[in-house]
Amino acid sequence: MELLAFGFGNLPMLGWLAAAAAPVVIHLWSRRNYRLSRWAAVRFLLAAIEKHARRIQLQHWLLLAVRTLIVVLTVMAVAEPYTGPMGLSPIAGRRTHKVLVIDGSYSMAYRSEDRSRFARAKEIAIDIVRESVSGEGFSLILMSSPPRVVATVIAFAPQELVEEISNLDMSHGGGDLLATLDRVENVIRQARKDHPEWEQTEVIILSDLGRTSWAPAGQSEAQQAARNNRFAALAQHSRLVVIDLGQADFANLAVTDLRTTDAFVTRSREVTFEAVVRNFGHGPPLRHPKQHPLQWLVDGVPIGRATVDLPPGEQTTVRFSHVFLTPGSHRVEARLGADSLDVDSLDLDNHRHLAVTVKRHLRALCISGKPGSTYYLARALDPAPSERSIIRAEEAAESQLVDLPLADYDCIFLCNVAQFTTQEARLMRAYLDQGGGLVFFLGDQVIADRYNRELAATDGSARRVLPARLGDVVQGAVYHFAPEDYYDHPMIAVFRDRERSGLPAVSIFRYFRLEVPTDWPAARVVLAFDDGVPAIVEEPIESGRSIVVATAASFDPNRSDSWTTLPASPSFLPLVRQLLARAVQPSFGKFNVHVGEPLTATVSLRDMAAALSITTPDGQTTPVRVRRQADVASWSFDAVDKSGFYGVVTTGPRSETQHFAVNLDTRESDLSKADAAQLSDNLLVETSWHGANRPTPGDVGPRTELHKWFLTSVLVLLLFETFLAWRFGRATA
Repeated sequence: MELLAFGFGNLPMLGWLAAAAAPVVIHLWSRRNYRLSRWAAVRFLLAAIEKHARRIQLQHWLLLAVRTLIVVLTVMAVAEPYTGPMGLSPIAGRRTHKVLVIDGSYSMAYRSEDRSRFARAKEIAIDIVRESVSGEGFSLILMSSPPRVVATVIAFAPQELVEEISNLDMSHGGGDLLATLDRVENVIRQARKDHPEWEQTEVIILSDLGRTSWAPAGQSEAQQAARNNRFAALAQHSRLVVIDLGQADFANLAVTDLRTTDAFVTRSREVTFEAVVRNFGHGPPLRHPKQHPLQWLVDGVPIGRATVDLPPGEQTTVRFSHVFLTPGSHRVEARLGADSLDVDSLDLDNHRHLAVTVKRHLRALCISGKPGSTYYLARALDPAPSERSIIRAEEAAESQLVDLPLADYDCIFLCNVAQFTTQEARLMRAYLDQGGGLVFFLGDQVIADRYNRELAATDGSARRVLPARLGDVVQGAVYHFAPEDYYDHPMIAVFRDRERSGLPAVSIFRYFRLEVPTDWPAARVVLAFDDGVPAIVEEPIESGRSIVVATAASFDPNRSDSWTTLPASPSFLPLVRQLLARAVQPSFGKFNVHVGEPLTATVSLRDMAAALSITTPDGQTTPVRVRRQADVASWSFDAVDKSGFYGVVTTGPRSETQHFAVNLDTRESDLSKADAAQLSDNLLVETSWHGANRPTPGDVGPRTELHKWFLTSVLVLLLFETFLAWRFGRATA
């Protein structure tokens, strides 16, 4: 059974209840004063009056009560009485702590009636603050990922909160509802401790009820229960109101991806880019239906244009090619709309950014643990060395490893290296920290125990370098690769439909059994032997990638102890190129992140003295501090809440600018709303805040207004009083 609370929207008007005394005063004032005189002529008249005195007195009292009640009900109607659920509706005279939660996910940038949902949310929040009564406290939270507490508690200073709301800036990420509810709970708990005079709490959430934040697709029943339990816990001590700013019908196109089909980019070589465009909308048509312009920009300069025509729910891929003439960091953008013409009401996701590092050429270092171990490998990387080669392969002996400037190489191949010292292992880890790629080919020189101890420790004594541990050498038969189950991997996909001349035709006579511990979830088997044992394993480690091949990269047809025929196979060259492309991929990919992910990079020790600063998409410049830990110097920047290009400027002996591309997580581009009926029963969802018909903030929340009933009662009583006066007057006559 639901208990009801009673309150007044205009409490001061109750002071006029004093006017209810007017009919009584008038009645008493109007009583006739008379003096008793003995007169025989009126003796019979007095007897008649005494006979009907009780009836006349009852009539007077009835009229007095009706007239007094008319005054009382009129005053009550003007005071705007209402009823609401007990414990939820604010009670006049009791101080209230109001927690304003504004949805800051980028779907709130959707424009309706020439203003965004976020702007409307701020306007409503300001109205609520300005119409608050003296003594109320406020807190302000931005629902983002992660959520941000803008104002913990602001008491008796509404103008200060109005300024905070006015200056509130929307992030370009999503909204973490559960984390936001945790922040709300913490703020309320602290406010109750610091301000015990606040007897009740209201949580007012201004949101578009976007499904990606409130009820993501594929959300399990356990996750829904967790969300509803949070609301239920808050509802035990707070009134929960959601002001719905979303629209059921919407139109929205978005560029959901921008990528290059090439693993690396070098100057003077054509590179192909792909942009994926998707139509998330349904309902009314887009502003400019049919052909939507898609513009390509490189370093801010338009270089091409295409058109897309997408029905709702469909997506398409658009390609273009470009030749970079200069090395360095470049900015590539795919943009929907051209000539200041927007295609829909959400412009943020009409842009996609890509930071591309263009190399003069790739430098690969081939370390040989035994003479001839890198012969075939170096020639597969650079078959005809010249100034025009896009891959420069350099060979060096194992003993030279510690003396070489490893940071100058894009990838290091380590072939049949017997063992690694602690110093060499530390250099390998530092190289991965800097985004380099390592590829290990094994062989007869390899000492498995030393590899496992220095490069693949499982006790946490040192950071790993290898993606797998080395077991025993397997030999005694002829083994083959079995790529059938691995064609979905980018490294192996090029060998599809080449079973006769491809990888299955390679003979392997010896290999190390690779073991991938179950607690290394990022390690992935790329290729296996026909007996099911992993042949190639890869893993992203720190900012780089490490790959290990279970067999050797060398082959001597004159020796019977060769490990494999792979180097003499037609598959060797494409496999080596794929290994290189996969290994260097992180060094190119680390400059492209999503909103909310930190920007980070390593710096060579010789450049530590250089000054670094970051320029954000809105033009703000912030200095960055370089920190050194062991043999690695690095920096990090966490304030990544806007999409666009961030420029890292290095000022020093080698001045340069490195661009980072920060993109949206376009799941938020699906503007579908969560079904309010399926949300928690503890939420009071207000849907009448659209357009000019929205109520005042004092009307937020479902409650029963009683003033109309009081006014109706007044009208009935006036008619009743008139009837009584007529009836009693006629009877007297």
